[in-house]
Amino acid sequence: MPGLSDLVLLAVLLGSAMTCRDWWRRWRAIGDVWSQVERPTVTWNPVAVVLGLSVIGLTLIAVISQTGTVTESLPTLRTIQWDCLFRVAFFCILLTLLTSLDLRRMADFGITLTDWPRQIWDGLELAVGSLLPVLVVLFATSTLREPDKQHVYLRMLSDASPGMIAWLVVGAVVIAPLLEELLFRVLLLGWLRQRMSSALAIGLSTAAFAIMHGLLDGIALVPLAVLLGWNYDRRRRFLTVVTAHAAFNLWNMVIMLCAE
Repeated sequence: MPGLSDLVLLAVLLGSAMTCRDWWRRWRAIGDVWSQVERPTVTWNPVAVVLGLSVIGLTLIAVISQTGTVTESLPTLRTIQWDCLFRVAFFCILLTLLTSLDLRRMADFGITLTDWPRQIWDGLELAVGSLLPVLVVLFATSTLREPDKQHVYLRMLSDASPGMIAWLVVGAVVIAPLLEELLFRVLLLGWLRQRMSSALAIGLSTAAFAIMHGLLDGIALVPLAVLLGWNYDRRRRFLTVVTAHAAFNLWNMVIMLCAE
């Protein structure tokens, strides 16, 4: 008899297949999945660019250098809490440097609550549509994967306390999407887009985002990263990509919890 996780997975796969079919129909009708919005020319704060690119570069070097090493020990609750605090502080610093907290400059980067219900709906659609291609890649690379190579947050869910689960959800579903979308879509993709074509800018930002999550996990996340980059490049809506990223992470955590 199918378990709860199997039923959830089946429902999500069905919804993802229907979303991908709708995207294909849009592509055939208008030549693109998302219509292009006006792309304002923004002035980049060099300190923000150097800081953001340095953090991305150092993270990629750390991930690549650790490939093949012994799996790290699981962090404690205090470590998770400090990590969340650090990420929130870095997000606030980077956002301040990028926009000076000026609402007009924030809107130029797509950080706006204008038509927020539509932005959230588009983000949920984006998350659902990304699940089928991600699962296809996961299945194709399943023989290369080992349980102890999963993302540390997913491995911790198996026997975590309610308090630990709450902090893991905050870190993965709230803080990580905010910071990573600011880094990889707003800053990296946006900065590259003013210097090269959409395809190349999306490709480079996708590669950086994927590698940051580990080589094997990163391969599976390529479809998600491409869709996030494509959507942000066309629509320029920060809330949309944050919602999509958050929903995708939440879905992964729900599947892991249901499987226990």
